[in-house]
Amino acid sequence: MKSSAVSNQGFTLLEILITTAIITVLFGLGLPSFLHFQESFMPAANASRLAHTLTTASRSARLGVENSNWGVYFNYNETTRAGESITIFTGNSYLTRNTSFDRITTLPSGIKFNSVSLSGAAPSSGNDHEIVFSANRGETTQYGSIEVETADKEFVVTVSSLGIPVIEF
Repeated sequence: MKSSAVSNQGFTLLEILITTAIITVLFGLGLPSFLHFQESFMPAANASRLAHTLTTASRSARLGVENSNWGVYFNYNETTRAGESITIFTGNSYLTRNTSFDRITTLPSGIKFNSVSLSGAAPSSGNDHEIVFSANRGETTQYGSIEVETADKEFVVTVSSLGIPVIEF
């Protein structure tokens, strides 16, 4: 014999409100942890972006792309040291470059170039703005280091005379 009781399927308004409240509380508790987690990886991402840009220019020179030297120009304010952009260029220097090959990366706010010393064995003014890699070899006479600060953390990217960048935290 079949039961004559009516089976209600679905959720009551009270159940939906309680579930929504629980999810909201869990989200509210987890959000600060997620933001802290995200901030802790921001310096690593910026360091990786800078090293990738240097590697791209060095590799382009090493591969003989456009049969030209390739370089990276760091656009930052000399007084505040605030970074604005990074440009990959082709040519012997940023001033004499072929602008049709420029690849400009805008930097997020809060990045400071504390020190840019890319003068190789020569004395540096500490305000160097570019590094150029030789065609077909990828080597540079402007090796040195770039000290960057972001989110209250510092990292250094060192570029060897062979044109290879290394990140140090």
